[in-house]
Amino acid sequence: MARKNDNIITQTCTKSGFSITGTADEVAEYFYRDKSTKSGFAVWCKEAERTYNAAYRKALKKAEVERKRDASEEGVVTFDKTMKSAKQRVKRGTYTNRQPKVEVASEEDAPKPTTRRKRTIKKA
Repeated sequence: MARKNDNIITQTCTKSGFSITGTADEVAEYFYRDKSTKSGFAVWCKEAERTYNAAYRKALKKAEVERKRDASEEGVVTFDKTMKSAKQRVKRGTYTNRQPKVEVASEEDAPKPTTRRKRTIKKA
């Protein structure tokens, strides 16, 4: 007998911002499954993954290598230029679903440290 899962899930693509709400089977139409994540789905949607992989293969072909690590310095430059022109390279921290950093006025308002190292608060 098949197990029925009626839990409603909301999954958002961190690359394109695409969001879907539905059961696990409905979400699986748009996101690859990934057991290493909490939700059980990949963080990029299938369309974003396919677009990136196509641009990656095109860049490898222009750099004339099978793997990026096998490329010479000129090949790496060509690879990076191709990926940037295909709009597949973005600066770190520019994802669509990240929350903006909040300015903290005092130490009491600061969030609890998540590591053993004590956070330092910038004073204005």
